[in-house]
Amino acid sequence: WSHENETDVLLDGDAVSYRAAFEAVAGLTKGVKLQEPELAGAERSVWMEFVLHGLAEHSRIGRNNFTTGVRFGDVLNSVLSDDADDDEEDAADPFGLQ
Repeated sequence: WSHENETDVLLDGDAVSYRAAFEAVAGLTKGVKLQEPELAGAERSVWMEFVLHGLAEHSRIGRNNFTTGVRFGDVLNSVLSDDADDDEEDAADPFGLQ
């Protein structure tokens, strides 16, 4: 995953946006269809969310909760971007006085 492969699942989104969030993840629909071919529609979307939560629990992808939903994405990208912000803050005030 990279920055382009993040997906947001909004808590107040409609069924179409809920399904679209998971279908935007490359290979997720195909993987769920291979493992559970009898699922369709809303059931398949729930299973796709279940897979992403499972991957996040095992640190294979990142998961960030925010007030309006959940973002799934690249765990390494989020770690590196947080470190870059910390480095900028450290450079601005190397002695931690501010």
